[in-house]
Amino acid sequence: MSRAVVVVGGGLAGVSAAMRLRELGAQVRIVDPGVLGGTARTAEPVPGWKIELGPHTFTHRSAELVGLLARLGLRDEIVPLGAGAKVRFLRRGGALCANARALRLGEMWSLFWGLFSRAETAPDADMRAWASARFGPRVADEVVAAFVTGIWAAAPEELEMASAFPMLEALTRAEGSVFGALRAIRQSGVQPPLTAGTWTVRGGLGRIGEAAETALSGERDHGRVLGVSRRGTGWCVDTNEGEVEGDQIVCALPTWQAAPLMAPHSASVAEGLGSVKYSPILAAHWLSPDSAFPAGFGYLAGPAEGAKVLGTLFTSDLFPERTPAGFRSGATLLGGTRDPEAVNLDDQGARARIEEEHRQLTGRTLTFEHMHLVRHARAVAVPAPGHAELRRRLHASLPEGLALAGAWDGSGAMEDAARSGREAADRLMGAA
Repeated sequence: MSRAVVVVGGGLAGVSAAMRLRELGAQVRIVDPGVLGGTARTAEPVPGWKIELGPHTFTHRSAELVGLLARLGLRDEIVPLGAGAKVRFLRRGGALCANARALRLGEMWSLFWGLFSRAETAPDADMRAWASARFGPRVADEVVAAFVTGIWAAAPEELEMASAFPMLEALTRAEGSVFGALRAIRQSGVQPPLTAGTWTVRGGLGRIGEAAETALSGERDHGRVLGVSRRGTGWCVDTNEGEVEGDQIVCALPTWQAAPLMAPHSASVAEGLGSVKYSPILAAHWLSPDSAFPAGFGYLAGPAEGAKVLGTLFTSDLFPERTPAGFRSGATLLGGTRDPEAVNLDDQGARARIEEEHRQLTGRTLTFEHMHLVRHARAVAVPAPGHAELRRRLHASLPEGLALAGAWDGSGAMEDAARSGREAADRLMGAA
């Protein structure tokens, strides 16, 4: 008789777990009152203008995510970004500098020699300490900090290198240098699932949730979870629509929602989940007839710039088919751990910041045709120093028949969510 597994949470991790469990022959029920896919959603604020409400893209090395898309029937819908996406900008000295021109001569030398540095750092070193030891504090504070801003909206010292970039950190430790790590990656023979570049799903990442709703339509339960309890040798999920019983459970909720559900079963697990921090982000999507930003992927503004925004994606260049003719569109990100109150800005406040930023960088006025604000009080999990050990401890402390999954179980990316969900299914089914 096949095992019955209840997946609590319908984000990417929950969908990944459910699809993998079904592959392994389990009877699956996925419980979530909302739309499957989590923050991977697409909207159309006005006719002809499509925006992403969460993540916009993924890299060519996202093997777990590509595998999930294939299970959902979307493998042939994966498409590269437009040609303009190859040009990326960094805000330096109040100006936008493209690609390598964003680096000062001294920084280029520091990066080059840093590749061969034999510096040693602690296994749980934060990213600033790790980068400073190899490339120097200037590169860490101006280049690495800007890069980190674009991914986590956090400062390098808030991130554990081993959790943010686990393969690079582990291979650097094993090979003795960053150059040795890069060489080992090249010589490993492991091929990425896609050609080098940045990718998306045709029509928007919201199609992930749509495909999941279709694939899992027979296994859906739309109840809001109120609690989780033991029921004989199995488990019971209590919802506002009734009880859902199973032999095992995958809890794929965000940590702040999972913590109270775990508290009756393990105080230490609940405490650990509650300790995971997130960066708050306000995404201001705008449509303009007169944007003077250059063509490209977008730009990042590191903390050294003192800008009141984190950066902007030039979405009409990334997804030309999603923007009405005669307009340019962008997604300006505000907030982060350095400016958490920005997530509460109203329409007028967000407009003022973006207008001033555009004026400083281009010398011209920006007119808005439309603006759509998306607030994420907890946008991205921040893997702080000690995060790798926290993850290990959480998984080891779980009661029998229970597994955790989520983007937090890694660096906070979609790739981590897809991997974590699959691994949770494998652990419960003995396929790990």
